[in-house]
Amino acid sequence: MFSETTLAEELYSVELLRANHRVAAFLTWMRKQRAATFRVRRARDRN
Repeated sequence: MFSETTLAEELYSVELLRANHRVAAFLTWMRKQRAATFRVRRARDRN
């Protein structure tokens, strides 16, 4: 969404990220999503 330069120079804190309209819109969308559940399989679980 942002270049490394933009992040380093303009959006270098959580507060600045949250204040950005693009990030705020994404966070609003994320809050409305259902929680995804997934299971991590390990080698010992396969037997």
